[in-house]
Amino acid sequence: MFSVKFKANIITLCWLIIIPYVFIDALSGFFVQQIGVNLRLSQVLKIIIYLLFMTYILKVNRFLFFSLTLLLFVFLVNPIIMVWSYNSFNAVSFDFPTLLRINMIIASTAFFLITAQKDPVLFQRNMKRTLYFSFFIVCLNVLIGYLGYGFYSYPSEEFGFKGFFVAGNELSALFILLSSFVLFEVWNAKGISVRYLLISFFVLLVGVSIGTKAGAAFSVVSIFIIPLIISNSKVSVLSAFTRTFFVFIFALIGMYILFFIVKDSVFYERILYVFENKGIIGVIFSDRNVFVREFFGRIKDSQGILTLLFGTGSGLPQYQFKTTEIDFFDVAMYFGFPVALFCSILSFLSVVIPLILLRKRPYAPLVFSVNFFLFFLAFIAGHVWTSGMLGISWGLINGLLVIRFSKKKLRSMNVYPIKL
Repeated sequence: MFSVKFKANIITLCWLIIIPYVFIDALSGFFVQQIGVNLRLSQVLKIIIYLLFMTYILKVNRFLFFSLTLLLFVFLVNPIIMVWSYNSFNAVSFDFPTLLRINMIIASTAFFLITAQKDPVLFQRNMKRTLYFSFFIVCLNVLIGYLGYGFYSYPSEEFGFKGFFVAGNELSALFILLSSFVLFEVWNAKGISVRYLLISFFVLLVGVSIGTKAGAAFSVVSIFIIPLIISNSKVSVLSAFTRTFFVFIFALIGMYILFFIVKDSVFYERILYVFENKGIIGVIFSDRNVFVREFFGRIKDSQGILTLLFGTGSGLPQYQFKTTEIDFFDVAMYFGFPVALFCSILSFLSVVIPLILLRKRPYAPLVFSVNFFLFFLAFIAGHVWTSGMLGISWGLINGLLVIRFSKKKLRSMNVYPIKL
């Protein structure tokens, strides 16, 4: 009896912290950037959430707990070596937090998969509250930039708005996830409707306003990819083709509107300049391909096999590599290629599994869409696997994969959909 009550209290405490966590990120960023005081409120709360996740997992599945703990220790090999052998402070200030962010994604996914299976009604209610509230906070932070509040995504160029969040690139990944969720909910509720059109234009506006190529491009793509995937998972081939055609037409209109919005902006001039000088590869990767070549060149000058296996961490100046901003190579640089390969496999499976379940689970189209977007984003723009802002929301989306309720059943339980 005590154990059941204890687990219920852990879940309640987790949700109390999780629901406003994006707001807390923005609040922490406000204190750091506006006032100059780093309260580390966001970091402390995420450590508490991680410990709560692991405590709950220990209570319900000891094998999973010990597997996640062993995984954490394997990841910690390089930072421990850096601290022990080189007295590297960077390993404490950078490597440990980065590894914790990677493990947060894994632990949150495990936690939400378990809790969604045990109490799907409670999970969906709190999941919707969290993601809708987070969407509101992100959009509010971005759009107040037009009123002169918040900070630029690219301060040196005074371009793009990120509100009071610290990391503009991480904000793009989070917005892609949250906007995909909102688009999915609205399409499932109304299909092709005025509401979906309005939400689509709003998503385009916010995505472009963030000022990153990823935010703008995936905002356009998600608007027609999500209806396409939902339609193909539910209806006949002919109906799917018809809907796909209309969505494609709508996508062309959306792209034209996007062009009209950005054609006189610094954003468009910047992309045009890069395209004229470096071609389409330069536009997509923004010199990240150059950084990758430099990365492999420097590996030859380092400690060979040890560097490949364990990475260099962030604490050895003689082997200091420039960040590529491609997650696979950045993780390989800091923690070794085995860790990067492991993260790649998990990311790939997060796409394949919902694809297999596309016609069997009501939320599989959403999970597939989000994980598909984030998989490509990790290899194009980075800041996905190591994102502190993304970990909890990503786990929430992955937790939806175990939901088996039909749309009719969910409505009868008054948990689907929550109206905007």
